[in-house]
Amino acid sequence: QGAGAVVCLYQSGTQVKALTDTNGRAVLDLDNQFTTGEAVLTVSAQNLVPYRTTLDIVTSGMHLEASGYSVD
Repeated sequence: QGAGAVVCLYQSGTQVKALTDTNGRAVLDLDNQFTTGEAVLTVSAQNLVPYRTTLDIVTSGMHLEASGYSVD
């Protein structure tokens, strides 16, 4: 369980998406597209309530990791 959810990071017209693997993990290729400021992270899957939160991007081009969320 956990495979196939869509993970999307959005900021000012820029969006990257990935699907979760069988472990519920997704890798987003940010490729220096995001700048310092707020970005919206959304995780959605069929028959589940979407999870949405705002993340602070503090330095562009750095590694970003979000953990500890669940989708019911």
